[in-house]
Amino acid sequence: MPQSCSRIILHTLLSTENRVPIIDKAVRGELHAYMVSLFHNRGCHVFGINSVPDHIHIVHSLPRTVTLAAVIADVKKFSSAWIKTKGLKNRRFGWQDGYTSYSADYRRLNGLLEYVSNQHDHRGYMGEKCTL
Repeated sequence: MPQSCSRIILHTLLSTENRVPIIDKAVRGELHAYMVSLFHNRGCHVFGINSVPDHIHIVHSLPRTVTLAAVIADVKKFSSAWIKTKGLKNRRFGWQDGYTSYSADYRRLNGLLEYVSNQHDHRGYMGEKCTL
């Protein structure tokens, strides 16, 4: 076979340190955009992203040449540093040490994206929905 091909789609969740509800809607949109750029810089495509005050959902691809651990380490490191520049409240921001990531069936991607888009409804939070 002269070429390599993969279609790896993951649903990854990152929680704030101690599940502190610190992801404020005032910075949520900027945070999502920044995190999408971080995933993109590692060769990942983000299909959908949304957050509630204490965690974030990202549906993304994973290139065959990069490990998930390396991608998540970069995203957490740089997004944490970035959000700390966004006001006094955010200076204590941090992500939990671990993360959760599930493989996703690309044939059911639309349902997963709908689930991620509706996190505020699922979790009972008030606020706007975010979609890409």
